[in-house]
Amino acid sequence: MTQQSGQEQRAFLAIILAMGVLLVWNFLFPPGKPPVEQPGDQPTEQHVTELESSPTTETGQAPAPASGVDTAGDAGRILGLSTGSTELSSTAPVERRRVEVSTPDLVLSFDSRGARVTAATLPEFEGPEDGPVQVLPPDGPGALGTVIMHGDRTLPLDGFDFALVSDEHSPAGRRLVFQLDLDQASIRKTFTVPDSGHVLQVEQEILNDRLGVQAWGVSWASGMQVTEEIHGNSRGPYFGAVVFAEGEVQRKTPNQATKGPIEFPGACRYLGIENKYFLGAIVPRGDAQGPVRLWRVTPIDEQHASLAGEILVDRSSALASDHAAYDVYLGPLDYGKLKELNLGIEGAVDLGARWIRPLSRVILSLITGLHKVIPNYGVVIILFALFMNTLFFPLTWKSTKSMRDMSALKPRLDALREKYADEPQKLSEATMKLYKEAGVNPLAGCLPLFIQMPIFFALYAVLMRTIELRQEPFILWIRDLSQPDVIFTLPFALPLIGSGICLLPVIMGVTSYFQSKQTMVDPNQRAMLVMMPVMMTFIFFTMPSGLVLYWLTSNVFQIVSKNFMKPSAMAEAIAEAPLEVAPKKGGGAKRRAKAAARG
Repeated sequence: MTQQSGQEQRAFLAIILAMGVLLVWNFLFPPGKPPVEQPGDQPTEQHVTELESSPTTETGQAPAPASGVDTAGDAGRILGLSTGSTELSSTAPVERRRVEVSTPDLVLSFDSRGARVTAATLPEFEGPEDGPVQVLPPDGPGALGTVIMHGDRTLPLDGFDFALVSDEHSPAGRRLVFQLDLDQASIRKTFTVPDSGHVLQVEQEILNDRLGVQAWGVSWASGMQVTEEIHGNSRGPYFGAVVFAEGEVQRKTPNQATKGPIEFPGACRYLGIENKYFLGAIVPRGDAQGPVRLWRVTPIDEQHASLAGEILVDRSSALASDHAAYDVYLGPLDYGKLKELNLGIEGAVDLGARWIRPLSRVILSLITGLHKVIPNYGVVIILFALFMNTLFFPLTWKSTKSMRDMSALKPRLDALREKYADEPQKLSEATMKLYKEAGVNPLAGCLPLFIQMPIFFALYAVLMRTIELRQEPFILWIRDLSQPDVIFTLPFALPLIGSGICLLPVIMGVTSYFQSKQTMVDPNQRAMLVMMPVMMTFIFFTMPSGLVLYWLTSNVFQIVSKNFMKPSAMAEAIAEAPLEVAPKKGGGAKRRAKAAARG
């Protein structure tokens, strides 16, 4: 059986590699249905009723909204009137108060019912419509509410009216103190919002406890709001949660919580609730680190499913049993700024798998460094692509020269196949001898691709998740380098690419065709010549346009550079030497006779 030539082996390997990349990529980053923010979206009628229309007794008591464990009915039965033989009630009527605190970086709305944040605005970031980014869903249970564990249940206190006992400006910022006095316990809660920055402080104290609270803490019950105008399909989940538990960062998606809450029973360094570009992180101080619970919330519908969570303090410990303090970050998923805070939450930024993160951080530093002198991120990506291709040019040069040498040696290889048609072992030995004489490495053509794949994956993580590329335009129709460059949307979805039709991947596919055509000399490779660019186009259709721009620039660089590459003198000399191949007796002659008879 005749063996394939080096060119055919590389073609086969390239096809298998591309198919493998396509399958693995769609498995790791499946294109999903991104949540689309609709103007005028409102929670369901039942949800509004639970929060705004829940009956309040004369003592200021109300059923609490649902948490990760209890439904609204369960919490109402336990906190509303009874916990077995114990009745929870306020000691005196309390007036419900709402307070807004505004700084250049944060605008927060506090509600004394539950002593929680019900609205959070980031003034420096533009939302999908006119106005700044809103990170909490409207009319939801809010964030930073108090939860207690009694018996085997974790119960929110969002339905109780806390008294606003103090509202003052201090050197640390605006300071709000709330207090809830029950017959069985008293809880004091203090919020400190600094005059600038994205980190506020929350402190909680149990002043007395005749109920027997086993654990307590704070929650982020609302999940997160959609903050982007999504064009076309988006790879990976839009919402998620991140928890530092068991010594590592662990990421969860809403789909992982469909069967029930996700528990982290040990001490957790922080809890983060996030969407694509923004994060709400609760970071306990000292011994306040405790177990975390995550659960799925659907403020509007399943398409907007997010994750909510709570972090508790175990009161069985003598330390921090009656007092707990937290730093709370509310802002962008900006790796550099998060690292500067020294809260240890920079790992919340998804920079890829563990082995790829160091490279992702280097790439992010290079790109942001270039942007300090070049205002257009599209130009930055082009220059970065040119830099990387120049860096790898010696390797690419050697690879391309090897492929050209292989092309020059093709007549000699064909002659050897004819000579050793029935002796595969001798054919392999003669082929390797020919390669050695010509100084050719048949595997060198694939080496640059394998070496650059980690850079590609790291660049994907940087361009896909970091906020630096958010809403950054390039030119013409490319208005957001962090999203696919959709030029129009179909009324139906196509396999792999969805409903958004992009132009940049098509241009990239055309350049891939011409790049492959430069090194193709064997007519048998024509199918691969078309197949590879088509597959690459499909792979890139749902990727950020910044990543496609990088690959397109690399293609153009290689097309131009390959025009200056010729086979080595040694390979040309061997290729031009007279062919001295005597036909082999026996099987080869019989095979030619049979072929002539069939002809």
